[in-house]
Amino acid sequence: MSEWNSGGWSSQSGSGGGNGWGSGSAQSGGQPWGSPAAQNNFGSGTSSWSTQKKPEEPKTEYVFSPSKLIAGFVGGAAGGVTAWYLLDGLRHGNGWTPFAFASAVVLIAVCIAAAIRIAAGVDGSAKHLRKTEPKAHFGRRCIAWILALFLASGLFEWLYELGGTAAVVQPTSYIFALDTSGSMDDGTGDAMQEAAEDVIASLDSGFPFSVYTFSADIQMIAPMHGKTAAEDHPALSLEFTGTTALYGALDRICSDYEAETAAGTWLGGNAPKVLLFSDGVPTDSGILGYSAGAALKRLRENGLTVSTLSVDGADLELMKEIADQTGGVALHIRDTADLRAAMERALIESADRTLFSVRPVMVHGWLYVLMRLIFLMILGAMFAPVIWYAGCLRDDRFRAVLLKIPTGIIGAVFAEIGAQRFGLSEQVIGTGFGVLAGFVLLHAVYIRPEKQQKPQFTGSGWTGGQNTQPDMERREIQDKNAGGGIW
Repeated sequence: MSEWNSGGWSSQSGSGGGNGWGSGSAQSGGQPWGSPAAQNNFGSGTSSWSTQKKPEEPKTEYVFSPSKLIAGFVGGAAGGVTAWYLLDGLRHGNGWTPFAFASAVVLIAVCIAAAIRIAAGVDGSAKHLRKTEPKAHFGRRCIAWILALFLASGLFEWLYELGGTAAVVQPTSYIFALDTSGSMDDGTGDAMQEAAEDVIASLDSGFPFSVYTFSADIQMIAPMHGKTAAEDHPALSLEFTGTTALYGALDRICSDYEAETAAGTWLGGNAPKVLLFSDGVPTDSGILGYSAGAALKRLRENGLTVSTLSVDGADLELMKEIADQTGGVALHIRDTADLRAAMERALIESADRTLFSVRPVMVHGWLYVLMRLIFLMILGAMFAPVIWYAGCLRDDRFRAVLLKIPTGIIGAVFAEIGAQRFGLSEQVIGTGFGVLAGFVLLHAVYIRPEKQQKPQFTGSGWTGGQNTQPDMERREIQDKNAGGGIW
């Protein structure tokens, strides 16, 4: 029999005979209900309760990261600009062009990787990677792929240059464009005339050539024709006066070429080469005159390669631009005694070709088109693992490479059309390629860790004679009185 007293419920049956609900001697010691040390008995069973966190299952979540997107653009643009200066400096320092080109590509990759790595620190993906994969060694893998880029780009450039000048279509005719402005009447004009006469005299019999002069007016003093025996000792009889209508001379050459080609009377073959000599700055440019862009575009459309010779006083940058954008060479002469040798060199040499530069007329030109497209597409795709490791990404590597291929294709097409159709400089093409190499949408995300879950009560071992667990209301009573009064 049980009775109520100030100490709670107590059983009169003692401690040995089957303790039940409210037994004064729980199990054997007579601990009352609500005691801090009580182990609840329900029926004849026992249970223990604990507070645990449910095991976390990290989930991969892609979150747009503006910092990575901006970093790719900025790093690619900065790398493209600085890479051109490196390429130009190494090449003009008699460096091996494949090595110079590979160094330029690596510089683009380093700039992009550095910018993306900084962005990974800003958006938190680098911190998350260090926490979840402290031995991932993403930095080492990024460097390994940059080295792979160096080797691949050097190999591709070497293959693109294979054949050297032998693969360049040899000139089928020469067009001499000689400056006869008043500034040439200081001895330079006489030296130019003598050099031109010597070069014409050295041509094979029947080889086609023509001669234009330009000052304030443009004149064709010798139309396109095969060299005759009488021209073994030519006499040009040039006069020097007036201004420098350089753009007008190039426009006239293009007009005559187009007209004779359309009429079927062109005698200069399919690869004519122009030799432009000047000592001054064009005076026929400006709002109402010609522009360099229009003149160069027309030359490229007609397939006319221009090599330039200049002396002190000429617009050297313009002369170099004309040569670079048409596949010729630009030579600056300091001593007029070297004019003949320089003129002969300018007639037979073509510009160095790189995967970023204008390509002269080549034998099997379609093959070089395919080479540029395929090589630059592969190099563009190889930037994917560089950015993937630099950006501290963890999953979807295959899709990262797959989505990088389109930007590689766009970069390759941009280089081919930009150089051959629009005559863009190596600096512009390199910068554009760098921007495209640094951008792909997948790399503008990071893995955000799942939020911490709130603690929850979970049963960890109920055993009892009956299958019914104690309800949570009784559990609450025990917790509230675990050190206080007794019910």
